[in-house]
Amino acid sequence: MHTSTDNRTLILAAASELLKARGFNAFSYRDLAARVGIKSSSVHYYFPTKQDLGHALLQEYREAMREALTSLDLRACVAERLRGLVALFAGTAEQDQWCLAGMLASDYATLDEPLRHVH
Repeated sequence: MHTSTDNRTLILAAASELLKARGFNAFSYRDLAARVGIKSSSVHYYFPTKQDLGHALLQEYREAMREALTSLDLRACVAERLRGLVALFAGTAEQDQWCLAGMLASDYATLDEPLRHVH
């Protein structure tokens, strides 16, 4: 049986995969529950609204990008730094997924106002 922290982590991982493959509006809490092996009410326990889930996904994405960007060698030549930057996004595309921020941007017009303007 999964612990509370594990379920939250598993839900976020499944949501990230679905978002990057389909877009934010193209998956439901039922989809997440089926992937994680829990009831959809359990997804609502951790993320009462899909907007809450979106904010959590963006927070994780920002942290991951911040870590990735700080790992780039700033002493390298410009061309090498650009290759490193492109590699951050190319790895996702090679897995038939797209950048989380890019996929959210494609759903921009249908996102709730607070999720559109996350700072």
